Amino acid sequence: MLVAGTFTSCITIEWLMAELIKNQRVLHKLQREIENTVDGDIKNASSHHMPFLQACLKETLRLHPPTLFGVPRRALETCTVKNYVIPKDSVILINNWALARDPMTWDEPLKFKPKRFLESKLELTGNLQFQFLPFGAGRRICPGLNSATTHIGRIVSLLVHSFDWVLPEGIKQNDLNMTEKLVLTVYMKEPLSLIPRSRSSQ
Repeated sequence: MLVAGTFTSCITIEWLMAELIKNQRVLHKLQREIENTVDGDIKNASSHHMPFLQACLKETLRLHPPTLFGVPRRALETCTVKNYVIPKDSVILINNWALARDPMTWDEPLKFKPKRFLESKLELTGNLQFQFLPFGAGRRICPGLNSATTHIGRIVSLLVHSFDWVLPEGIKQNDLNMTEKLVLTVYMKEPLSLIPRSRSSQ
């Protein structure tokens, strides 16, 4: 469980940094929020007090859930869901990737728009809102939710606050390959490569 939690957190950080590089306005807005929050002391700042950072994290988990499917469920009895008969004892898999990109639920579902979560009450805990379940929901929700969000938020805030990040020479934002590859988790087909430049020296 520890290995799985660490690996999925690393993947989420990579996706979030890639989306920030492609969306410079979002990156600059996030930098301003962090600067206004930390008051010069980034090491002791709490990412949970940064609403735009949390919105960026949620939007990343919506577009790029670390796993396509949630924990399998079993139908305890035969039931009907939207004219589909689910036989008793069927194994049920929830497709988080498809739910989070459903155009019936999400406005411009393929765009990275963190502000949608500033205007929404959707939470990472699911709360039976089945359009967004990156950590599952109910009794079998991921036990590492709080640890993961704290860990990811802290690292991203440090990276964004301490450095400006640029792509290697010759690569433009639109050239960044956002193709997904599925093994056990969904990660970037081409690993993200960025060059850090200290912001304190500018």
